[in-house]
Amino acid sequence: MDQLLTRIRDVVSAPGARGARFVFVAGPSGSGKSSIIRAGLIPRLKQGELPAAERWIYLSLTPGGDPLAQLATSVGRAARSLEVTERCY
Repeated sequence: MDQLLTRIRDVVSAPGARGARFVFVAGPSGSGKSSIIRAGLIPRLKQGELPAAERWIYLSLTPGGDPLAQLATSVGRAARSLEVTERCY
């Protein structure tokens, strides 16, 4: 788990254009996706272990039968909950 978490951390903290602005974690059911994010990456973000961690927005969803619709709903909900002046970057 530590190696995978390190790889994800490296992707999201790479400088300049190489740094990911949007990260998806996908895999088969039961493969540990939720564990690596909820128990690994998000706590590290909250502890400030990654650059600009205070500006991150966390979305968690279960894709169900229509994953793109669920993603759109989750992103829309997050966007509506933010103040425009607070998160424009």
